[in-house]
Amino acid sequence: MEAQTHYKKEDFFNCSHCGARTTESDYSISVALYGCIFLYGQEDGYFGVTCANPECKRTILKRFDIQSLNSLKSHLFVDPIQSLFDDPPRFKYRSFPYYTKPHNGPCEALAAIKRYGLENDIVRVSQDADLLENEPNQYSTISNGDFAVGPAITISWYDGRYLEQLCQIENESKIRIFPRYVINDPLIQNIDNFCWEHQLIIDFYIGENLPVPIYDIRQPASKRKIVKNFDFLNILDMRHNRDVSGTLPNEGMFLTIDQGPSSMIARPSDGAPHHIIDEGVSGKKIPPQEVMCDTLWENYEKSYIQELLDKMSMDFIDQYIRSNKETNFSYNDAWMLKQKYLKEIYDYIVSRKNRPVIKERLSKVTKKAMKIFDEQFPAFKSILSIDKEFLELKKQIGRLGTNSNHTFDILLLGESGTGKELFARAYHNQTRPDKPFIPVNCGSITINLFEFLFFGSEKGAYTDSKERHIGYFEEADGGTLFLDEIGELELKNQARFLRVLETKEIQPIGGDLKKVNVQIVSATNQDLYQKIKKNEFRSDLYHRINNFPFKIPPLQQRKNDIPILIDHFIQNFYGDSYDKESGKTYFTDECMASIYQYGWPGNVRELKNEIERLLATRPEDDIGPIDVSMLSDHIRKPMPQGKKTQKTRGRKINPGEDVLLSLKNEGLTHQEVADKVGAARETVTRWYSKIKNQ
Repeated sequence: MEAQTHYKKEDFFNCSHCGARTTESDYSISVALYGCIFLYGQEDGYFGVTCANPECKRTILKRFDIQSLNSLKSHLFVDPIQSLFDDPPRFKYRSFPYYTKPHNGPCEALAAIKRYGLENDIVRVSQDADLLENEPNQYSTISNGDFAVGPAITISWYDGRYLEQLCQIENESKIRIFPRYVINDPLIQNIDNFCWEHQLIIDFYIGENLPVPIYDIRQPASKRKIVKNFDFLNILDMRHNRDVSGTLPNEGMFLTIDQGPSSMIARPSDGAPHHIIDEGVSGKKIPPQEVMCDTLWENYEKSYIQELLDKMSMDFIDQYIRSNKETNFSYNDAWMLKQKYLKEIYDYIVSRKNRPVIKERLSKVTKKAMKIFDEQFPAFKSILSIDKEFLELKKQIGRLGTNSNHTFDILLLGESGTGKELFARAYHNQTRPDKPFIPVNCGSITINLFEFLFFGSEKGAYTDSKERHIGYFEEADGGTLFLDEIGELELKNQARFLRVLETKEIQPIGGDLKKVNVQIVSATNQDLYQKIKKNEFRSDLYHRINNFPFKIPPLQQRKNDIPILIDHFIQNFYGDSYDKESGKTYFTDECMASIYQYGWPGNVRELKNEIERLLATRPEDDIGPIDVSMLSDHIRKPMPQGKKTQKTRGRKINPGEDVLLSLKNEGLTHQEVADKVGAARETVTRWYSKIKNQ
């Protein structure tokens, strides 16, 4: 299509898709809400807008010569009053969801260069080595010297031959292909940064096959959660900024088109703190934002609010990322999404009636997230959990294993029985599924056998050596070496071990140096830092294996996983003959209360052994429930923790003050606590009354 300098007023505002004829003011609002597209070539370029017809909202691309495009850009971007004070332009380039660090001035560095073409009606993306600035018929999504907004940017290049087809794909799929220039707004920028810090950073580096940085994954999960919750609540607390409105220039907005009177960049959410939105069929009104936010901050430190913020923040990020990919995403969508989560958390605090509904929604969200994760990372599907922190751990390790150009050595920390080897095998299956996985218990390696077992030996290397022995490193070549209990490695052997990890070279006894390609997964249940202080572990080895540490929480911290773990162990025990509806594996309320109350120092391994013992010692024809009397003595009558449990009769077993207070802090009602511990609601109310009167 031939580049044009001038459009007739009626032609420019006429949408070729819906035929709607809209005013300049309508398009001013459209640009303010949805942003606009600029594509820059050597001699011409394209300007894109979203159709202002609410029933259409399709992308419209118009071609201009480069002089006209620059004129349009200058009129649109520069506010004459702002320019007197050297303020940035009101519009900035944004390529969510992948960005580099924000720039205070013109963007200079590229996070990635992508060249889009079309082949067999499918968008084809391939990496280019250089900028393509001098290649004909290539169009960039940002001009040199323009401002960019967001934690990072991606500059895309498009082949001009396929622009119309790509625009058609965008309109049919309703998913953005072309990045937009948008009004720089504090709300959008803060949410973008929040999504980047707490989810997108690893996706970006892995997606672009870039080396993954050592980032805050080293911090404890509890600290990361606190930071994330605080950031999320600050976003929910953001007030509407009336100053996002501005005026478009009186003349030249669309070149030769007479713009007429100055029109406001109006947004439907202007005045949001003051307007009232109907809740829906209930007819209730949403309280003012200040009231909801003040209530959240007053309850912020409560443990059940922390857990609620943790769950909702990840759901918010997922919703926001999906919304951003849609062509009709607008500032108002971001505002309303933020308000939706603010009101839901507020409702959870002030209305016990609404809590079950909110819990059910979050439960469905968690199950959906688990399903999506299992599809993306099938290697981790066998690690069962519904615990949010545990799922986040699986996600972090799974993402780390998706880089096609590089694999990373990791360190797994956790108590015995938490599943460190399960994670090691899952990580191996994610990164090197067709290669060997060699587990080694470092605590069983004596000083004398260290070199022989790890590096191997050649035939005749020592007396009676009649054949060659392959060591662990060579056996794991191309795959993964799992070093379990690396903290037990003898100090004298750690220096030799460090050299092999650094060089990936081994020297069998009586042989020459050999290169090995081995991925290392280390694990320990000990505090290596304390062992360094006691001169029992080398600090240089510690820093070598501690690049990507992951702490696996004990079962005591994720007791909600106990039912699904029990069901899994029962199913494995009975195999194909297992029938959930048969009733032969039913646990009484008293039995489950004791299982929940017990601390499980041996973690999942101890739970598995106990369930298998219960099933193995039952007569085959016994289909009755498993009662508390069948549990091992130390589980049925655990050592007292904190205050002693009160003596009760029959099914009314008091789980103890610590457990009751913990359940209360989770926001459970007395009836919900009663259901959980197997007692009547009146009994639970009496227990709480006694605690209050102590």
